[in-house]
Amino acid sequence: MSVNIFTYGSLMYSTVWDRVVYGNYLASSAVLRGYARRTVRDELYPVAFEARHEEFISGIVYYDVDPLDVYRLDCFEGEYYLRTSVNLDLPQLGKTSADVYIVKPRHKAIISDQVWDPHHFQQNLLSEFIAGYEGFLSEG
Repeated sequence: MSVNIFTYGSLMYSTVWDRVVYGNYLASSAVLRGYARRTVRDELYPVAFEARHEEFISGIVYYDVDPLDVYRLDCFEGEYYLRTSVNLDLPQLGKTSADVYIVKPRHKAIISDQVWDPHHFQQNLLSEFIAGYEGFLSEG
């Protein structure tokens, strides 16, 4: 069964998303409320976790992702993350549900105090990130 997937880190960028999944999916901006995004210690990418109600994460939701691509995303996200269902706000479109990858409770120690900045990542770190994940991202 296909699901919507909310992304808030490297997968927001087509240069990463398109290397992980096979399908082409409609997408839109979305907001996840009650969660925060921080950098993973000693890494370029972020992690999300439940936080205060007033906190939120802006990201991208991909619609109706098929099971094979969800499996590929599960593998890409790895052992630190748990895929869980959440409700999202869609600017000017209302609400929808989606799955999101959040840090597993037993791995909370990987969370740094540094807020992850998507614009800084895109401008300064995206190429380095892709080079570091070339083995997985180039699978076909």
